[in-house]
Amino acid sequence: MEYEITYDVLKDEHKEEVANVYSITFSRAPWYSNYTPKDTLGFLEDAMRRKGFICLVAKLADKVVGFSWGFLVPDEDVRNITFTKIRKMLSDKGIDADTCFYGAVTAVLPDFQRRGIGTELITRRTELAREHGVTGLLNRTKNDNMVKSYKKVFGEENVITLFNDPILSDRMWYYTKLNNTKS
Repeated sequence: MEYEITYDVLKDEHKEEVANVYSITFSRAPWYSNYTPKDTLGFLEDAMRRKGFICLVAKLADKVVGFSWGFLVPDEDVRNITFTKIRKMLSDKGIDADTCFYGAVTAVLPDFQRRGIGTELITRRTELAREHGVTGLLNRTKNDNMVKSYKKVFGEENVITLFNDPILSDRMWYYTKLNNTKS
């Protein structure tokens, strides 16, 4: 099936569709979450208040089929992430959290997965994050396919496994040092 995916920054008219994509994607393995679109809209609105917030959407015609959002690593804890503790753990590994971008969520509807959409969202989001002067990316996931996508974009040797999350121990933190060249 031939299709053309377009990419755009988040606009108000995309928010509900992003919430739906999140709910559908994360209701499946390996997460099995039961977040409603209303819950997810709250997560998105909280993220939008974070310094350095970036969200890109992938669209087929006018339908959002994927998205990727993140923000600069905050000084305070956020919903189910103890950034105060994470910052100390990063410092112990010689990583300056003040120069890092946290890639919070990337999701693509199941029917559109394995087509390079998530990889393209990650790539484009990273280029925008560079404009904030970041030198490293942080990600937390339990999804092996997400880790594979990061390794595809940045090179296997550049994606470093850091530690298990102190709250959600089934999730692992990863770090990618960015060089000055495009990803």
